[in-house]
Amino acid sequence: MLLNLFTYIKNSLPVRLQRVVVIEFVRALLQQLNAVSDRFHLLVPGYRYRINANASVISLWHHIRRELDVDVFIAELDGKPIDFLVEVGGFVDENRLRTLIDSYKLAGKSYVFRVGAVEYTASFIGHRCENIGVDYQAKFIEHYCEDDGIVRIDVVVVPQTGNDYEIVLTASRFVRSNTEVAIEIFDPHGTMLFGEFYVTIASGNISASKMVDFSEFALAGALLRTNSKLLSPINGSDEYFNYTVRDVRHRYGQ
Repeated sequence: MLLNLFTYIKNSLPVRLQRVVVIEFVRALLQQLNAVSDRFHLLVPGYRYRINANASVISLWHHIRRELDVDVFIAELDGKPIDFLVEVGGFVDENRLRTLIDSYKLAGKSYVFRVGAVEYTASFIGHRCENIGVDYQAKFIEHYCEDDGIVRIDVVVVPQTGNDYEIVLTASRFVRSNTEVAIEIFDPHGTMLFGEFYVTIASGNISASKMVDFSEFALAGALLRTNSKLLSPINGSDEYFNYTVRDVRHRYGQ
């Protein structure tokens, strides 16, 4: 039976002391005692259960299930030399299991216990995602036989400030040899503005560029044309890739 200590002591005070000041003083004194009493009453059911547990098979079986939350099977043996077997399905703290058994078995009784394997399963329940698919990507490193092995090099004319223009070479992947390209620039009428000059993408890089000054040419609004050819690697390939060059036209002033 739970006892309200404050009510009990208040009612036990003489009538002449049952004033607000005295009652509140008593309440303050009992503040910690009430907390201790509450904790005591919370522990009482567990201790009562342990007191009632005994060495019988059904009691030990129930106690292990309750304390360790595992399935358990107990078999009585012939006592030569083991008296009983405790078999637990799943993972369990073996030290706690041994302590429980030692606490409740009869003195002189011997036992062994066996712990089963643990299996984990998982499932997704109640998910309402718009897309539950998973994309996987694979990348081949230092191995190129699965693709065409071609490196495409674009030649682009890029306007800069004033009359300066930049000739930019961009490869489709990092080159593995010093890659030299010869470039000629023509106006829309086919007149060569610049003769053959060279731009090289160094090994391990993906781009290179060269500045050109068009100040002496009246090219406003004209569509420039480049004519490029690969000089190196010789024959357009090395041990890693085959190289091709593509010219991209750009309108002057844009």
